[in-house]
Amino acid sequence: MIRARAWTAATFLFALLCGCGLDEADAPPPETAPKPEALVKQADKGPLHLTVTVSPKAPRLSDLIELTLSATAEPEVEITPPAFGQAVGEFQIRDYRPLDPRMENGKTVRGWIYKLEPVRSGKHIIRAMGVTFVDRRAQSEAKDKPLSLEVDPIEIEVTSLLGSAKPDLGALAPMEEPRTLAPRPWPAWVWAALGGGVLAMAAAAVAYLRRKKKSAPPEPERTPEELARTALDTLMRDRLPEQGLFVEYYVRLTGIVRLYVERKTGIRAPEQTTEEFLRAMRGDARFDPELSRQLGHFLEASDLVKYAARHPDGKDMEEAYQRALTLVSVSAGHGLVRAPEPALAAAGGGKR
Repeated sequence: MIRARAWTAATFLFALLCGCGLDEADAPPPETAPKPEALVKQADKGPLHLTVTVSPKAPRLSDLIELTLSATAEPEVEITPPAFGQAVGEFQIRDYRPLDPRMENGKTVRGWIYKLEPVRSGKHIIRAMGVTFVDRRAQSEAKDKPLSLEVDPIEIEVTSLLGSAKPDLGALAPMEEPRTLAPRPWPAWVWAALGGGVLAMAAAAVAYLRRKKKSAPPEPERTPEELARTALDTLMRDRLPEQGLFVEYYVRLTGIVRLYVERKTGIRAPEQTTEEFLRAMRGDARFDPELSRQLGHFLEASDLVKYAARHPDGKDMEEAYQRALTLVSVSAGHGLVRAPEPALAAAGGGKR
């Protein structure tokens, strides 16, 4: 009993679903049905019915216009569509597609859709549009003869966004004051790239300086005579006597000679008094007796200015300079033993 009731319910449900189906002819597709507020032109010839629909009816300059061409005929009628872009006037074609053929009330319906864009406002004319067809029905009087069918031209008024109003620059809103934009911080990757670039440049500079230092030839070692003459030239350029600095002049002059002797022989002349230095010099066989006498006379005369407040004149200072220069030049040829050169000190660094 329960199984029989289940079969009865299933049969009833199946019949109900089948009865709710719609006939294909009762539901015309919306693509070819005239749309509200659309311009429609129709024409008939023999077995062919032709419809042209333009929507919207009153387009604006910013609208995209849809033009649909629909041809309805019996299956034995062959239909050739119009050439692409024919008769659309000044409109630009933005899209075009043919519709799939379908059966409607025993007839074949074919369609073509254009998407048109107006380029200006005002009146536009879409010229007569049509198709070519051949009636191959058995009872046709014009069997196998090509025929054509067209609809009347369509006039379309395209309006602008402003309508009838004329543009007026005076009606524009006044320009706003410039606004200061907040500075945008640089992203982290920019800072990282800059830091990496700086580090790379610093590393390259250090490597370049090291290579340059290694490749540069060493400076030639200067002799005690060259160092002493350079210091004497510097003393003359400083013009201390002209500034009344007589004591300073003699301190530097004797310091140059003492430092020269130290570089030449190793005797710590700058750290000794004149008496100590002369005693060490007389007891050293490397010093020529005549050279020792001249050097002692030079140092004792200089001490009179440094410690006895003697006021030398220009002749005295010139003679002292020439004696120092002579001592350096003469001693260079006397074969004195040269000791290792100490660090260069400022002239006049000895004991007064």
